Formats: sequence, C-alpha cells, structure tokens
Amino acid sequence: MRPLYDPAKEATDRADQYKNNAANTLKELKAQGGYKRGDADNNNSAAGTTAQQGQTPGATGGYGGVTNYAQISQQFQNWKPTSDWGKALQATYMTNTLQSYNDMQQAQSMAFTNAGIQMDMMTATAALELANKGALLNEEQKAALNMMGAQFDYESRFAQDEYNRDVGKASLGTDLQIQLMKAGGDQTRANYQVQGFENRMSDMEKGNQERLTQAQSNIEKQQQAQQANELGKDSASFAQGLQKDTAGYMQGLQKDTTQFNQALEKDSAAFGQALGKDTAGYQSGLRKDEAQFGSGIRKDEASYGSNIRKSELTLESDLRMKEADYANRLEARTRADQSKRSIGRARGF
Repeated sequence: MRPLYDPAKEATDRADQYKNNAANTLKELKAQGGYKRGDADNNNSAAGTTAQQGQTPGATGGYGGVTNYAQISQQFQNWKPTSDWGKALQATYMTNTLQSYNDMQQAQSMAFTNAGIQMDMMTATAALELANKGALLNEEQKAALNMMGAQFDYESRFAQDEYNRDVGKASLGTDLQIQLMKAGGDQTRANYQVQGFENRMSDMEKGNQERLTQAQSNIEKQQQAQQANELGKDSASFAQGLQKDTAGYMQGLQKDTTQFNQALEKDSAAFGQALGKDTAGYQSGLRKDEAQFGSGIRKDEASYGSNIRKSELTLESDLRMKEADYANRLEARTRADQSKRSIGRARGF
C-alpha cells in the first residue's frame, strides 16, 4: 500500500538537507578564502598582508605590488632608530599596523560570522517557508477534503430531505384527498339526516294538524249534537208555551181587530172627506213643486255626478293603497310564519 503524502515531514527533511549543504559550503568557503582564526599559514608577513595573484613578488619572497610595498615594509621593520622621534615613529607605525591588522581580522571574522549567520538564517527561513507551505498545503488539502466531504454530506442530506419532502407531499396529498372524501361523505350523511329529520318533522306536523282538525271536527260534532239535543228540548218547551201564548194572543187579537175595524171605518170616512180636499190642494202644489224639484234635481244630478266621480277616484286610490298594504302585511305575516316554523324546526333539530 502506498504511504500517504506528509508535507510537514517532507519540509523537515528538505530543511535538514539545506542545513547540511549550507554547512558544507561554509567549510569550503573558509578553506578556500585563506583565513582561519589562529592559523599562521595565512599570514605572509608581519604587516599581515595576504598573498594575491597578479602582484609582483617582493625582496623577501612576498608580493610587493606596484610600489614594492613588501620591501619598503621590511626595511622599515628592520630599521633600528636611535633617536627618540625615530623610536616614536616606529612605535606609532607598529601600533597602527597592529590596530589595522586587528581591525582587519575582526572585520573578516565578523564578515564570515555574518555570512554564516545569514546562511543559517536563509536556510532556516527557507526551511520555515517550506514547512509553512507544506503545512499550508496539508491544511488546504485537509480543508478541501473536509469541504468535499461536507459538500457530499450536504448534497446527500439535501437529496434525502428532498425525497422525504416528496414522500411527505405525496402522503399529505393522499391524506387530504381521503379527508376531503370523508368530509364529503360526512356532509352528505348530515344532509340526508337533516332531510330525513325535516321530512319526519313535516309528516309529524301534518299528522298533528290532521289530528287537530279531526279533534276540532269531533268537538264541533259533539257540540252540534249537544246543541241539537238541547235545542230539541227547548223547542218542545217553546212550542208548548207558544201554543198557550198563541191562543191567548188570538183571543185578544180578535177583540182588538173588531174594535180596530170599527174605528177604521169611522176614520176612513173622515179621511176620505179630508183626502178629497187635500188632494185637490196637493195636486196643485205638487205640480208647482214638481217643476221646481225637476230643475233642482237636474242641478243636483250634475253636481252629484261630479262628486260621485271624485269619490270614485278617491275610493279607487284608497282601495289600491289598502290592497297594496294588505298584500304587504300578508306577505310579511307569511314570512314571519315561515321564519317561526323554520326557527321551530331548527330548535327541534
């Protein structure tokens, strides 16, 4: 099985390799550069010059350069002054030379030290950068893998949720259809029950009305029979009393009729005489009154006809208004009766 890639381990290995290469390079530079701290082979003279190619050799076998510096330096160093100023000059020169040599050695040592430090820093920086890049790549790879895994999980979960929602929708639609069918069936049964109840209530009301009508008819028949019986008894008593009263009345009537006829004959004779007189005067006055009455009648007929027409119109208008009011009241009463019956049926239901 192939091992997994480890960026951090690879970065560490490369950093160690860079450190080893840098150390070997520094050793080679120190070996080829001519200076080793405490090594006398690199010192060609007391002046501390370093042999360089391209210079002319001096009198003592060193390289003198263009001005023959080695010979002049050798002669100055071999000079044995006797005066104070010569000794002071030689001491000053030696002091300056020693100071310059020390400065050069320190500068060179510092340069090599700084070069080594910079090399080590560069190596460490490269190693750290490589390690950081490896760790970053590792983290990016882990993040990418985690993201891919999370994305896969999200997509899988979304697909599962979508499937569950589809299944839920289908189940809900089926349940709703079943509930609607049940509700429709319940409503239909309720309608049938209400219709049956209304039919039973109507039949009951019809039967009660028929029984009430029959009871009223029976009561009326009984009352009529009782009244007829009582009337028969009263009629017999009334007939007996009427016969007695009729006999007495007829006797008194005969007496009164005889007296009335006698007085009527007397009054008829007197009335005939007075009537003859009054008839003559009456006929004369009657003719006068007839003429006046005819004129007045014609006037009254014209006025009465006009008044009658007005009264007829007024009566017709009143009659129409009364008919409309009666129709409205009859309709309102019918609606009120229907409303009462509906309320009674609803309360009974």
